[in-house]
Amino acid sequence: LFPYTTLFRSLTRRAGLDVAPVLVPMSMLPYDQSSRLSFVQHNILQRLPFEDAKFDYVRVGNIGMDVPGALLSAVFSAC
Repeated sequence: LFPYTTLFRSLTRRAGLDVAPVLVPMSMLPYDQSSRLSFVQHNILQRLPFEDAKFDYVRVGNIGMDVPGALLSAVFSAC
């Protein structure tokens, strides 16, 4: 199992999205991490800047503080 875990981790790409700018510049990360990461600063209340069916997995965290309660269902349906 371990060799497959290492292989999939090396092939996995991740994208981050937040209303605030990224705190850690990509240049501070090791290349093997920064080459697989991207970050988008975007207002979550607008249409997401990604193609439909672009991701295999979406994790949403700490969103309750940034989105008014009445709009939460619309935001989650976009994920």
